[in-house]
Amino acid sequence: GMRGDKSDGDKTVREPMDWYASQWGPGMTTWYRPALRLNGALDGISVEEQQSKSDSLLELYRALITLRKSYPALRTGEFIPLEVKDQPQVVAYLRKDPHADTFLVVANSGDKAAQFDIDLGWQDEMYLQDAFSPDQIIKAPGNKIPIELAPRSSRVLVFD
Repeated sequence: GMRGDKSDGDKTVREPMDWYASQWGPGMTTWYRPALRLNGALDGISVEEQQSKSDSLLELYRALITLRKSYPALRTGEFIPLEVKDQPQVVAYLRKDPHADTFLVVANSGDKAAQFDIDLGWQDEMYLQDAFSPDQIIKAPGNKIPIELAPRSSRVLVFD
């Protein structure tokens, strides 16, 4: 939902977007009865409350949109799904532009940390840079890329 967590199901996902901390203001949905609302005033999930917090879901979406706009591979590049053995909660894929960058995207939807290797079958030593933290570099000696993901987290890595 708007908090980045679906532990209570889809109830809050189906509510109208909260634009203001008070729940009232121009552009807010007026047909939705307050008695049925699960989101409350000053609950931290409105656009007004999230836009000043660097770790908010809103700012994450803005960063992802900016990243996608900056790299053709993330918009129109070839999509190559990857197998991650013994990690059913992990999704991994490449986005590849033959004339530019190649990205590795990995996401862990599970409640526990995940540690695994991705085997691309490439023989060369590889370096991957975190798209959001350029100082974080993964060195992959040979064909296996070591990945560590916290619970409910993801990484976007670009091949250097």
